[in-house]
Amino acid sequence: MASFPTFEITMKRTLSILVSVAIIVLMVFVAIRMFASDESRIRSQIESFTVAFNDQNLGNCMDVIDPEYRDETVRRVDRKMLESVLRYIFMSQMRSVGIPMRIRVPESSIAIEIEEGEQAAVEFEGILENEKAEGWKLQWHLKIESRMRKVDGDWIIYRTSHSTIEGKRPRAF
Repeated sequence: MASFPTFEITMKRTLSILVSVAIIVLMVFVAIRMFASDESRIRSQIESFTVAFNDQNLGNCMDVIDPEYRDETVRRVDRKMLESVLRYIFMSQMRSVGIPMRIRVPESSIAIEIEEGEQAAVEFEGILENEKAEGWKLQWHLKIESRMRKVDGDWIIYRTSHSTIEGKRPRAF
């Protein structure tokens, strides 16, 4: 019976230490986010879209896209159309009707020019691949030129244009 209060004190100390560590980790995360350069934040947004696409997470894909989004290469593509295309791709893959797809953005292909007024011109390459029996195969390699703007501290894409480097655009696009 004498050891019970000791156990309780040890548990309280352990809990206190864990809470302190969690608060410190949260503070470091917030500090990193606050002091990250605009270029780092833009790279992070591109990576977020890539991860969301590969995870088939429509909501996270669209978080990077401005409500007034327009593609200048294919005039009818706005935010709503882009969301519909992504939904179609993801649903096809979930029903095993479509061929599994992923997108890669080579880090070395990203070029960012921060402009006045919290805007940026961003160019990068997207490599869309299909999974085949022998592994991932190139479907479409494209150059993407985008315009981004800073909204509430986050960089979002509001204009894009693209050109094919190699391969063919999937039918869904």
